[in-house]
Amino acid sequence: MAEAPTEAPIPNGDADFEIIWAYIKKGMDDIMADPESGEATARFNGLYTCVYNFCSLASSRSSSESNITTVGKDKPRCSDLYNKLVQYFIDYLARLHDASCPLKGEDLLHYYLREWDKYSMGVIYIDHAFKPLSRYWIPRKTNEDSMDIYPASSLAMVQWKCNMLLPIQDEHQRFTSAILGLIDSYRKGVSTDLNLVQKAINALTSIRIDEEDETSLELYKEHFENAFFTATENFYQSESEALLAQNTIPGYLARVDAILQAEDNCIALCHDIDVRKSLKSKCEQFFIQNHTNKLWDVFSQALDDNKDEDLHRICSILARTSHGLDPLIPKFEDGVKRAGRAAISNLLGKDQPDPKDYVNTLFDVYQKYRSFVQRTLRNDKSFAFALDNACRDFMKWNAATELSATKSVELLATHVDRLLRKSVSPMEGRALEEALDQSIVILKYTGDIETFLIFYKNKLFKRLVHDVSVSDEVEASMIQKLKDLHGFEYTQKLQRMFTDISLSKDYSNEFNEQRQDSSNYAGVDISFTIRLGGESYGPLQLSIRDYIIPRELLPIQEGFINYYKKKFNSRVLKWLWNYSRNELRTNYLNQRYILMTSSYQAAILLRYNHAETLSLDELSATTGINTDLLMEILDTLTDAKILLAEEHSQYHLNLNWMSKKVGEFFHGDDIMIDLNT
Repeated sequence: MAEAPTEAPIPNGDADFEIIWAYIKKGMDDIMADPESGEATARFNGLYTCVYNFCSLASSRSSSESNITTVGKDKPRCSDLYNKLVQYFIDYLARLHDASCPLKGEDLLHYYLREWDKYSMGVIYIDHAFKPLSRYWIPRKTNEDSMDIYPASSLAMVQWKCNMLLPIQDEHQRFTSAILGLIDSYRKGVSTDLNLVQKAINALTSIRIDEEDETSLELYKEHFENAFFTATENFYQSESEALLAQNTIPGYLARVDAILQAEDNCIALCHDIDVRKSLKSKCEQFFIQNHTNKLWDVFSQALDDNKDEDLHRICSILARTSHGLDPLIPKFEDGVKRAGRAAISNLLGKDQPDPKDYVNTLFDVYQKYRSFVQRTLRNDKSFAFALDNACRDFMKWNAATELSATKSVELLATHVDRLLRKSVSPMEGRALEEALDQSIVILKYTGDIETFLIFYKNKLFKRLVHDVSVSDEVEASMIQKLKDLHGFEYTQKLQRMFTDISLSKDYSNEFNEQRQDSSNYAGVDISFTIRLGGESYGPLQLSIRDYIIPRELLPIQEGFINYYKKKFNSRVLKWLWNYSRNELRTNYLNQRYILMTSSYQAAILLRYNHAETLSLDELSATTGINTDLLMEILDTLTDAKILLAEEHSQYHLNLNWMSKKVGEFFHGDDIMIDLNT
């Protein structure tokens, strides 16, 4: 069986120089062949020891002689070892260069970087192995002004530049051409590994003799940056002209958008910040600034045609240049005005707008362009200001407001009233809050808070009096929103109204508790709730002067008057029966109904507890309602078929009545019907 070859022993420092060099060269060959292997580490220890033994002995011989020029003419010196190291690098790199000659383009870069990585890693081992040379001999030679003497690591960089990089470049700039070729492919949309390009550029800047050496930056500029700058400028000019000639403006924008994004990656390859800025400026000049007039012209049309993608591209591209967006600001404001007015005109047709549709349409236009300002223009203050101006304009003046300047706030107040009213399917929770917030946005732009509050206050009063608010919490939330928008002075009456009505519930509960404990109300099976409000709420329509309260309600009314006088002796109650709501239960039909009525309707129907037929004159005399109003109310009852009208103004109670009204709902076993909807 053959035996494995044994490793040669480390030569002594005074051994024959050729034996010493043979050992050192073998060690370097093994390291450079595979610097990442364990063999490299194993070789390093012997290599270092050999160099150390040689240099320490050569140095001691040199220092023992008085005349350094005659030292050891027949003995090897440190300079001999240094010269051998120089030649080693020259020979090693010559082989690498010869192997690179057939290569070009991406293949050349892969080869160059692979060999550079292996070389630079192997040099680390060699540099440490030759530290004794650097310690004993190189400092002395440096002091003697020998400028071409370097430590091993620096020497390796010098030799790579002179014997690998420059020879490749002397052959038609092969290295630079390979890098620019990949960048050109990337610009043409070919799948390209820009990391390879970046590594090649980094390899240029890594050829440094020492930490303070700027030669590497000069190499980078000479062999990449200067050529890249020229090629890039030529590309920008030719490509921008070709794109504009071959495409419409939207098509040009689409291509330029992609090019600008790609160029950010290309420009980032440059190490010099000033060069990056210069290239970025050149890019914007050729692709944007030279064509801004055409881009400005197409903006208005894209805005009117709702071409969101084109708008986004135009603004994104122009935003890259100084003041490129400025001419678009007035165009944007006018475009939003046109869009808002057009949306309302399309909504109207020949009919008056539904309040909900009207408010939602206004908000949709606002939200669309607000999102555009936020997303595309990054909340640019000038465009945000232009949007505010446009919204104030079209929300005040549009097709719906042509006949009435207050139409916007009137429709808005009606919409808010519907949101805050109880309904069969009310909006709730976050959806309701968002709808109210949207209404506040519209109110902000209409600007007519005082007129809005007139409408809002009247509707709030009716909601509170008739107890049809969605909830007290939501009402309070809306008042707070109005306060946040316009301040306390505008909402203090609303707050007082809300507070008074809330206190009314406490008064009602207290009075009803006292009523239960009193014998004065024996046999009076009536639920009672009062709503108290001040005259400061504004002009309120008073009740009919001669209205006669039904005798069924008199004990309740008189009892509450006495209760209130004891509580507030100086206050005077004015009864607003026209705002009152009543619920009457039918006891004469097979199916029981609960009729939700006005006070005047209730006064009429309660008279039929005492007679099945009553004349117009009898009803007028017993209710105190004037004839004209009485006939209007009787029409609502006869239309519902609860009363039947005959000749000679006679009205009979329909004993066979059955409701066919849509929108009725059950309350226990009873069916509830609102006679006023």
